[in-house]
Amino acid sequence: MDKGFDEIIKKMQDKRELLKKDFEERYTSADAIYLDKESSLVQNASEVSNIEAIYDELKSFIERNSDAKVLSKISDISSFMNKSIEDLERITKMRGFEKPDLTIDPSLHPMTLNVQKVLDIINKFNMVQPKKPAAVQQQASDVPTRD
Repeated sequence: MDKGFDEIIKKMQDKRELLKKDFEERYTSADAIYLDKESSLVQNASEVSNIEAIYDELKSFIERNSDAKVLSKISDISSFMNKSIEDLERITKMRGFEKPDLTIDPSLHPMTLNVQKVLDIINKFNMVQPKKPAAVQQQASDVPTRD
């Protein structure tokens, strides 16, 4: 009988290790996806802040200088603005940042164990009679006996 229980325990441990390994692989995969998205967001934020800084410089250049000087640099200003618009459009059209793409897979939530079901299974293997509830034991002691 001990050998049978040892085999059952071994199978359960093997299954536990398999579940742990599978969960770890799925978690690592999901983590890599989110880290990649995070690095894209950081890069995009940096690009946007650079564009904002250059627009601020451009605004101050226009405010400080005469119209003739601004018109002499209009081709540089226009090319910068076109490139900025293209960069911002590329950032806004990036894929993978919609809400369904950013949710955590429900299978990555910690697993729970149905304790009552486990206790029922253990009790099936138990060779000792289950204890009677206290109310039943009390009724049994109230029954008169012959002396």
